Amino acid sequence: MSKIILLALSMTIAHSAKLPIQNPVHDNHVPVHHHDHTVDSKPVGIVQQDSEVFPDGSFHNVWESENGIKVQEEATVKVLAKNTIAHTVNGRIAYTDYDGNLFTLTYVADETGFHPEGEHLPTPPPIPQAIVRALEYIAAHPPPKDSSFHSDSATVEDN
Repeated sequence: MSKIILLALSMTIAHSAKLPIQNPVHDNHVPVHHHDHTVDSKPVGIVQQDSEVFPDGSFHNVWESENGIKVQEEATVKVLAKNTIAHTVNGRIAYTDYDGNLFTLTYVADETGFHPEGEHLPTPPPIPQAIVRALEYIAAHPPPKDSSFHSDSATVEDN
């Protein structure tokens, strides 16, 4: 019986002991995973920041971090209809990757969605020339409005 009590006491002590955390995550901080698979859990500091929110909801926000990330945003408010407003945010984000390549993303976010632009973003392939010519032909030769080809009632012929 004493062995069971000793075992239970040992398990309780082991369970309640605070073990060191290998990769601590600080409040409001996410570990940075590097391309060589190492993890940096040190928070990245902000070296410069200017931010202001105005009473109408517009704002500007500019900051730069220790690791070279630069962000700037300007927002305006516009009235779409009675009791309906929308923000328009124009922004720019720039950073350098581990190979020294500079990436710049500019964007507009408004009531129509998020519209990013940047050299590094994928783009759709070009439209094949045969399709371009076909579309040009269709635009130049629209079907006649009174065409019997597009009749509302289908007819079936008996053979």
